[in-house]
Amino acid sequence: MATGGVVSTGGAVATGGVPATGGTNAFPGKRDPYFAKQFKDDWGFDFSPQSRDVPFSRDMRKLFTALSVVDDNSAATPGGAGPRTQPLAPDFQ
Repeated sequence: MATGGVVSTGGAVATGGVPATGGTNAFPGKRDPYFAKQFKDDWGFDFSPQSRDVPFSRDMRKLFTALSVVDDNSAATPGGAGPRTQPLAPDFQ
């Protein structure tokens, strides 16, 4: 990734990001008036850049491209039914 490191959204972003149509990046979640400033202070660039041609936007497009929607997740089929294409992520600590 061009922007380096792992971006933590500090809980301001709900699960499941989706690419924005015609924009840069979109995450459903709570609008926190302090989040944008804190993100820029911590990381040195805007969370919602106005251009798709900046490193953070390009990194986010790479991430969105690599994600797949799982719509059949359940206790019996964690991560969705069918054969695994990747191993499950380790438990968070």
